[in-house]
Amino acid sequence: MNHQAAAVLARCPHVLLDFDGPICAIWGGTTDRAIADELRQLLAHAPLPADVAEVKDPFAVLRYAATLGPEYADKVEQRFRELEVQAVPTATTTADAHNAIRALKRAGHTITIVSNNSDAAVTAYMDGHGLGDDIDGIIGRTTSDPADLKPSPEPIRRAVAALGAEPAQCVLIGDSVTDIQAAHAAGTAAIGYANKPGKYARLLAQKPDAVIHAMSELVAAVTA
Repeated sequence: MNHQAAAVLARCPHVLLDFDGPICAIWGGTTDRAIADELRQLLAHAPLPADVAEVKDPFAVLRYAATLGPEYADKVEQRFRELEVQAVPTATTTADAHNAIRALKRAGHTITIVSNNSDAAVTAYMDGHGLGDDIDGIIGRTTSDPADLKPSPEPIRRAVAALGAEPAQCVLIGDSVTDIQAAHAAGTAAIGYANKPGKYARLLAQKPDAVIHAMSELVAAVTA
């Protein structure tokens, strides 16, 4: 059993769970690069710096669009949202993710999804997999403003406020450096999910409260 993760969960009744990674791979039927390429087409008449022209991360395209003005940002965000919702049926579920959600609920935790993905896509996935009743809230992307996205602590702060909780009662579980950074900035605990080679060292460098390698470790942590 992961004793560090168990200790964090024992003191944190409220679990804030990232979506893309801990719950599923939303682009299971395609790639980040393909999505970024499609979003770039919406900026065909705008100058693209070399790094933006080659970047694989669709969120980087959205962030760049925001620097060009609200018209570009809104256009890119709307298409991004459409692509995310379309991707839900082919999203690849993370091993033991659904078991972890249900185990956490049985153990008395609340579960709020805190994601940079659109709220529409997260809701579609949860409802489509019969998990809607296990989720206490969804804080997803609702605007084209990158300031509303992690690593900003604002999504986490909104989740904490919606729960009527204190930050110290909450733990964010996420698979990216920006998740850990956002949790620290918001004053919550953080559990890193090292789901790919090389990720453990990157997450550990951010000093999370614990690191897990599989979602099954959460099941063990609350059922031991």
